[in-house]
Amino acid sequence: MKTLKTSKWRQRCAARRGDAAACVCIVACFCLFFGWAIFRGKFLIGGDAFFQAYPLRTAAWAMIRAGQLPLWTPHVFSGYPMLAMPQLGVGYPLTWTHLLLPGRCAEMIYILAPFLLAPAFIYAYLREIGRGRLAALLGGLAYAYGGLTTNAYGMNAAPTNALMWLPLLLVAIERARTRGLAHSIAFAALVYAMSILTGHGQSFLFVGMLAVAYALCLAFFVETDETAGGFWWRRSMRPLFACACGMMLAAGVGAFQILETMRAARRSIRSSLSYEFFVEASFTPRAAWRSFAAPLYHFIEVTTYVSPLVFALAVCAVVFTLREHLRRRSRTPTNGRALPSRARDADARVYFWAAVALVSVPLMLGDSTPLYRVLYHIPVFNLFRRPSRHVFEWTFALSVLAAYGWDALRAFADSACAAPAARDRHRPELVAAAVALLCSAALGFIWWRAAHSLPYVGEAVPRAENSYLIWKLCFTLALVATLALALRAGACRRRELLLATVALLACFVEPYILIRHWWPGTAKTASRLTTPSLSTRYLQQFPAHENRVYVRANSGVEEYASAPRFDAHDLTALYGLHNVAGYEGLLLERYSRALGGLDYDAVNPRRGVEPTLSLFAPESHVLDLLNTTRVVTFANLATTPTPSTGELRLKLDRAALDATRWQMEEEFDGVVVLRNLRAQPRAWLVGEAEAVDGEEALRRIRGESKRAFDPRRTALLEVKPEELPA
Repeated sequence: MKTLKTSKWRQRCAARRGDAAACVCIVACFCLFFGWAIFRGKFLIGGDAFFQAYPLRTAAWAMIRAGQLPLWTPHVFSGYPMLAMPQLGVGYPLTWTHLLLPGRCAEMIYILAPFLLAPAFIYAYLREIGRGRLAALLGGLAYAYGGLTTNAYGMNAAPTNALMWLPLLLVAIERARTRGLAHSIAFAALVYAMSILTGHGQSFLFVGMLAVAYALCLAFFVETDETAGGFWWRRSMRPLFACACGMMLAAGVGAFQILETMRAARRSIRSSLSYEFFVEASFTPRAAWRSFAAPLYHFIEVTTYVSPLVFALAVCAVVFTLREHLRRRSRTPTNGRALPSRARDADARVYFWAAVALVSVPLMLGDSTPLYRVLYHIPVFNLFRRPSRHVFEWTFALSVLAAYGWDALRAFADSACAAPAARDRHRPELVAAAVALLCSAALGFIWWRAAHSLPYVGEAVPRAENSYLIWKLCFTLALVATLALALRAGACRRRELLLATVALLACFVEPYILIRHWWPGTAKTASRLTTPSLSTRYLQQFPAHENRVYVRANSGVEEYASAPRFDAHDLTALYGLHNVAGYEGLLLERYSRALGGLDYDAVNPRRGVEPTLSLFAPESHVLDLLNTTRVVTFANLATTPTPSTGELRLKLDRAALDATRWQMEEEFDGVVVLRNLRAQPRAWLVGEAEAVDGEEALRRIRGESKRAFDPRRTALLEVKPEELPA
């Protein structure tokens, strides 16, 4: 009995040896892409992750380690609900490393995890639907290092974490056809809950829509096994039922975030979007094509890039499927026998992913097509901007189709050289393929070296872009030649090695060029992430609970400074300051209006709002009421060292400030700390109350009302006059 168990265990290990090799390739690619930062102690934390997620997540987990629930923090926006706001993802397991590791290390894991897990999950999905190991590996790497992830959107990390769970959700839907329904529902609920708990609403909405569409495809277009028990409609509807039930259960798990976020959204500056804001960052047809061909020079926050070989294989998948479909329609026998049901199922899946890729194109183009004018009137969908983010569907669908195309080409080549004599006759192709592969690798290396010397700005860019495209064309042709020669060679272990190298090179060279160009800018040392700025160190001497500060400066100015003069947005929370500003897309509408119609950073004006210095005017009481004892800004009162066009129209001169209210307290190389002598404490007693409506209250506080207002004497209550207390 023991010998039998050992034999079965060895058989299972042997069957999984290829899958283990694929996992090793995924890990090796990850190390090649990001080892330059990981092994040198650099932290790839930039943009939104640096200014919002990293500081607030670190503060939230510090509270948890201290035995407190992170329900509320006074450190940003004069008070902020942490657990209920989804961007922090406190319920998402990949953020739980903050409990054991320093915040910078935990955040690095969160940012880079999709580059390890997404290809592994796609590999699992493609194997589930019968794709070969190399095809599944190609599909996983093509998506993980495609146009969605290699640019700024990948650096954000929240969307990539939410989107990477789609393949496992598809696995759960697939298994509902042949396995226990309860197990499939539980699996789907667990997986989709992971996507929801990341907190990125737009991304988990995309995941949910694609999953439902895929379940409908399986229900109506994929044939059900006739040997399965139950009525036909029960068997065919199992995927859709499992998907719907799993998603509802997952929504219940994430309800503590979803419901509170919906409530906050209704009261925020994002309660509704103008059409111009909704279609912001749309691709034009020309921009989409150029972003596909030369992503290094044409991008928004994403690119339409996939490897040319991946795109060609995706086209091959559709062509081969149509060819087989037409054969069956004409009743032409295939090798003398009927096509198996798995092949018929493949037809539906190929058509589905081809349709997804085609539909994603007008979605990416946004305002360039009439479609988005219709979508603007669809509730929930119209709360999410940037049509370019539909690159997700484009890259995912092409990656899956490429796996089908790879297997179809291999099957076609194997049928042409199946006899032993044919294998012997094609041995020269094996040698030629090895030579072509060496040429491909050499061209890829030279292309990478040349790309670093090409200019990215200035008049020489068109010539540099042409040079980039020439290198890309030469590399792609060499790679295609290698693939063609390797496929013509007889089936053997050497050919498998050649094909594996072709797949890895196709998904490595250009993405490596893109990542090494864009990502080093986000790299920071540990000291940059843990050392307060000059002004922060100065402000730390004052008791935070009695002195709010207002860091009124743009975030990007000091992000890469080795000795920053100020810490913008949520970074001040790391050092215990209580900040009037912060970084939040769902900034409350009234808070924004009180500060002068400001955007999500509580510093810059919203679209269509003129810059103003009304906060500093003698009649304004906004900062006084918020206990803002000190303001950190640039010496000319602008939000950047060089004022924008709108700010140039203002009188940017601190000498014009009311000396009875504002006092220049400290200066750090052009950044000043202004003291507000009229700041009120956190709470105080007044002698009278007045009933006003919300609009009049804002006018009084901002000093825009005809009625005088002194917050030291009068409290404004938003009630009817007869409801005032006696």
